[in-house]
Amino acid sequence: MDQSKKTFEDMRREARVSASARWSRKELAQIALLKDAHQETIAPLLHDCPVRSLASGEVLLRAGEPCQALYMVLSGRLRMEGSSSTIPDMFVRAGDSIGELSLLKDAVIASTISATEPTRLLIIDRHVAWGLIRASHEIARNWLSLLAERTRVRGLIAGNEELKTSHGHHTSHDERTGLYNRHWLESTLPRQIARSTASHAPLGLLLVEIDGFADYVARSGPAAGDKVCHAVAQLLVNNFRPTDLVVCYGAAQFAVVLPDTNVANACVVGERVRHAVNRAGVIIPGESASLSLTVSVGATELQPSVDAPAFLAAAEAALQMAKTSGGNRVGMQ
Repeated sequence: MDQSKKTFEDMRREARVSASARWSRKELAQIALLKDAHQETIAPLLHDCPVRSLASGEVLLRAGEPCQALYMVLSGRLRMEGSSSTIPDMFVRAGDSIGELSLLKDAVIASTISATEPTRLLIIDRHVAWGLIRASHEIARNWLSLLAERTRVRGLIAGNEELKTSHGHHTSHDERTGLYNRHWLESTLPRQIARSTASHAPLGLLLVEIDGFADYVARSGPAAGDKVCHAVAQLLVNNFRPTDLVVCYGAAQFAVVLPDTNVANACVVGERVRHAVNRAGVIIPGESASLSLTVSVGATELQPSVDAPAFLAAAEAALQMAKTSGGNRVGMQ
């Protein structure tokens, strides 16, 4: 049977046959949706939920298929393919989940989802998922938080057409990279700040700028510059969590909103991204050799009584510190 055509009942029967397909409590503890939930309460509800193992390259769901369950990644990694050449792929790692919106209404997958390495998934149908939400206030809180983030992540679930068209793609997205743009960020950031303040959770912000971009465009032309921006955008998306918001902020600048992240951890993330760009070498379509790039990064954390413009200004100041210190480094404000 085609793995992508299996029903939930098919997967349940297969999971019961193989004892090796069971989950462990250690694996449950890493799942963001189950954060802070009492395992003694939720474990009985998950007892009959199937665990599906995917080989590297195996498809979980194809674009256009219905999403009928909640999928929690116990180990491995999934790729959500970009819906066009301008939309970067996204990755779902161990501890993350997909399908939160399917609990509210019938949803259709907008992007083909496949495993990039051997991957194990805990599959939870709607009935069990709502049982978990009713049984645990922590899970209910986590689900609402993740749902709010997922509905802002481009191309994950296409079930709610109003979310896709309410502001218009051309006013909310950068055409070169497929990412949300600065206008969208400025309208969304106040809600992120309000959520962080209400939950007393830290909120980090990075600004990432491609070093020497203006000189590169002067040498190679605007079209080449657009290709560089798109390539860097895809690299950035691949190095952040699905709940992080990666935005095209300027001509060669990107902003990343990091929920539940203080400034120290934001700096660690910034260093990781900086090294990833340094190591990767950007492949430009039509060119035989990869292009070596560096980026400067500004990191900051939301402070009490700070609004969105001031929050962005702090990140811009941190980025300026990194640039005036020679670039290819992380500044902190």
